[in-house]
Amino acid sequence: MKSLLLLLLAFCQTVFGTIWELTDKNFEKKAFGQQGMYSFVYIYSPYCNYCNEMTPQFAALADLYDDTKLQLFQINGYANKRVSKKYEVVGFPVLKIFSSDGTDMGSYTGVRGTQNFIDYIHEVTGVTPSFPDSYVKQPTSEELEDIIKDTKRDILVAFSQPWLRGWEFPYTNFYESLARYYAEDLDDSLTTFVRIDVSDAKNAEIVSKFQVSKTPSVFHFASYREHYDQTHKLFKEDLGPVEIVQLLEGAEDLVTESIRLSTLSDSRHKDVEESGEADNSFEEYAQLREL
Repeated sequence: MKSLLLLLLAFCQTVFGTIWELTDKNFEKKAFGQQGMYSFVYIYSPYCNYCNEMTPQFAALADLYDDTKLQLFQINGYANKRVSKKYEVVGFPVLKIFSSDGTDMGSYTGVRGTQNFIDYIHEVTGVTPSFPDSYVKQPTSEELEDIIKDTKRDILVAFSQPWLRGWEFPYTNFYESLARYYAEDLDDSLTTFVRIDVSDAKNAEIVSKFQVSKTPSVFHFASYREHYDQTHKLFKEDLGPVEIVQLLEGAEDLVTESIRLSTLSDSRHKDVEESGEADNSFEEYAQLREL
């Protein structure tokens, strides 16, 4: 396996689509003129905190609109005063859709999330994204049991919620991108990435079995482990690709605890019998999902 540093460097430099950077000099020439094409333009300022928060959500669109009738552009509105003045930009960020003849079709003012952008683009232009194949499995409880029984594989089981920063959009979040990188760039067929949405009631049995109370949490089932259900758990509020790769490479100092699922299950049943109360945490997650 590549060293951690080289792997992460390559991963961070991987580009899955194209977003063109525009200036005052080439804005109209690049953004307009291609018959039948629409342009979704992000006007930003490098000094805008809202822009810094939104940029990853916009960047996630790049891989979804290749070979469609939508082009993606961005322009530094702080540095390119002419374009900002032309479109009466008084604050950042600004997202606008244009037709091929330069007609301003409107500005997006809703929630700044990838899925929200996709919905708006479709509403205004009718263009739909081309979703890539996912390299992250989302199994049922029975399917997950079969997956972890394969002791020759490295298996990561991540528990998250769709509103967690960095985990929002399932097709292009860092976990999906990392799974794709392992499969395509490293040609690694022995590492399996699994994701469980704890806010989805259908995953209640899995959440209960793993006794997940905080997210994001990741369980690593190392290859050639002695017991198939032997796993290392990692919980970290700002969990990212660095920690995932370190976990795969055996960084024991990151591990929150080492456990066996069968022991967890036996302990949970004993506690329920003694207290006479059932674990209803998954119901709370499901209620949150409906809000």
